[in-house]
Amino acid sequence: MPGVYKIWINAIDAADNTTTVGPAVLTVVQLTAVADSPVATAVQAALTATLTGDSGFGFIWSPGDGTGPLAGAATTHAYTTVGFFTATVTATKGTHTFTATTAVEAVEAVSGLALVNDSPIVVSDTTTLMATVTAGSDVAFTWDLGDGTQTYGRVVRHVYPEKGRYTAVVTATNKVSVLTTTSTVDVVSSAEEITGLVAVNDGPTILGATTTLSATVTAGTNVSYTWDLGDGTPAAGDVVQHIYPGAGQYIAAVTATNEVNVLTTTSTVDVVTSEEEILVYLPLVMRSTTGLSR
Repeated sequence: MPGVYKIWINAIDAADNTTTVGPAVLTVVQLTAVADSPVATAVQAALTATLTGDSGFGFIWSPGDGTGPLAGAATTHAYTTVGFFTATVTATKGTHTFTATTAVEAVEAVSGLALVNDSPIVVSDTTTLMATVTAGSDVAFTWDLGDGTQTYGRVVRHVYPEKGRYTAVVTATNKVSVLTTTSTVDVVSSAEEITGLVAVNDGPTILGATTTLSATVTAGTNVSYTWDLGDGTPAAGDVVQHIYPGAGQYIAAVTATNEVNVLTTTSTVDVVTSEEEILVYLPLVMRSTTGLSR
């Protein structure tokens, strides 16, 4: 064990005569080195040397990554690259020198965790969920898919048991960090995708009269329609009627939604002050349409 000891030395010659020499002082020194490991790259790692059995030593560290030296029994160092390093400390007093080493593993911390999925997905079809990170070495991904299912991997595929909205949670872990994020998975009934959304109106309309607006789709089931009529008025339904507050041109927007997708389109509504304006307006429209068709 480290410490200061008194010793006696027995010497025996050829005639078996014994001579005792002593007491003498023997100092037993032990040097140890420890480091924060694993440690994230660019984060200060603590390097600590302990010397027992004597005092008055000076300490010099070589971190093992080509940098240094560092002075002191206790110091810190940031490793900038991923890898395994051997940090070496040397304790010196006069002609006495002792050396110890410690292993350091530098790991890039996880950052920029994101999660996407390909929903909405029809019930009984396979949902694909994918996790990505912008940085991180040796990353492991664990999942809670929101229906009681646990799984592993950066990309997972899963069939949800029934229609509904599920919150999938992914956790990215390595030796120095943990990040978690979520994504909503919408599982829908067997609905048909909306296509071919068109909005029309019966304008031009005389100020004070009712304008009728209608929306149609070429395909899609269980479709609901919501409107922004262009003057701040909301409405709902595939056919809506509205009296605009003043003459002018309004851009009415309709959004068609079902469990599978969402589409939006617009229709321009012209509100005029008199029938004479309509008579002027219609030939202009006809000439414009004819010009476009050529």
